[in-house]
Formats: sequence, structure tokens, C-alpha cells
Amino acid sequence: PVIFAPFSVCGSLATEEFQSREAIVKIGLKVIITTDKAATSALSGIIEAHPELFTDHNEADYFRLSLFLMHEWGKGEESFYFPYLAHIKSPWSVI
Repeated sequence: PVIFAPFSVCGSLATEEFQSREAIVKIGLKVIITTDKAATSALSGIIEAHPELFTDHNEADYFRLSLFLMHEWGKGEESFYFPYLAHIKSPWSVI
């Protein structure tokens, strides 16, 4: 991990060269939070019941992800995503 000044942005710094389009990190689909995952989660009933919020406009994806993250945040240590969420200062910093 590295902090890029002057913006204090966290990231990674390569210590070896790699080729264009070469995979340097592989992340399993199980850990990626997506709008589809939100729509098929325990929240699916809420999402389906309110298309005016979660389907029928340009920010629907944002709303679905926000709802999912707030739900997972509320689970605390019971959430599969707890190790990730524990590193976030506030749920509002990513929502």
C-alpha cells in the first residue's frame, strides 16, 4: 500500500514492470459488490416493491448499491463483507 500525495489517495505501487493488459490482481466474483448482487439479496423484496427508487431512473444502480451497503454495514461482524467494511471510517464515505 502507498499514499499518493498531495491528495492522500491510497493505492498500490508496482515494484516490477508488467505488460499492458497483464492481470496483476485477480478478485473472485464472490467478493465483488454489484447491483445484481444487491437485487438478488435479502433486499430483493424491497427493491422489487419500489421500482420508482431502485429501477426506473438513472440513479437506480446507486440507490441499490447504497441500500445493500447500509444493510451489510448494519449486520456488523455477521456480514460477509465485514473485513472490507471495517476499514471504512463511515458507511457514508462510500455511499
